[in-house]
Amino acid sequence: MAKAVDFALILTDIGLPGISGYEFTRCVREWEASHGKAPVPIVGLTAHAKLNAEEDSINAGMNDVFSKPITLNLMQAILTKYLNSAESKAAEPLVGNEHPNTLGLDLPQTEEELFLLDEFPILDIPMAISSIGNENMLREILQLMMSDEILKDIKTIEKAHADNDWAAVEKLAHKMKGEAVYIGTVKMKYACQYLERYQKAGHNKLLEPLYQQLITVVSDTQSHIKQWLSQH
Repeated sequence: MAKAVDFALILTDIGLPGISGYEFTRCVREWEASHGKAPVPIVGLTAHAKLNAEEDSINAGMNDVFSKPITLNLMQAILTKYLNSAESKAAEPLVGNEHPNTLGLDLPQTEEELFLLDEFPILDIPMAISSIGNENMLREILQLMMSDEILKDIKTIEKAHADNDWAAVEKLAHKMKGEAVYIGTVKMKYACQYLERYQKAGHNKLLEPLYQQLITVVSDTQSHIKQWLSQH
């Protein structure tokens, strides 16, 4: 079907019978490359821990991976990201050499807006509960993130930054963005997204301030989560 139909988006289980979602994605990517096809967005769904599946999924060529069960809000976010943005870009005519968004995909219109993150909530509890299921589960996941994942991510991204390895910083920011979406840390999500996409678009002038912004936002997010956990 992937060869016969020009899909706008493919959602696939990772644990498919007979062939894994990773193998399926690699087959699609190899076929696309051999036939000069533009890569269709592929989003993976897993019954296992999303954090464990993230690296394998991205390495296989997937664009994103999310834990099941998928919620209506999350599905809407996926459709908005991978369908609406593509449709709007296709519908918007270019005027001369100008594009409506000069910075790139998933970035704001201007450089100034890259640093206007105060409009986003640090922790959106209703959004997080909608994605995860209930407050008790959210509390457990936030405790795990605070004691393990966020600490490891920060240590790793700080080392990549010290090594001036911006490609690694970009990949880590992408990973952290996925975690932020899942647990409702909206401001952190955008701090990660702006750094990741700015680097991916080939810009470099503001990489350092965007990195410093991410570190600050993560620290603020940690403090906010600790406060929320102490009250709940």
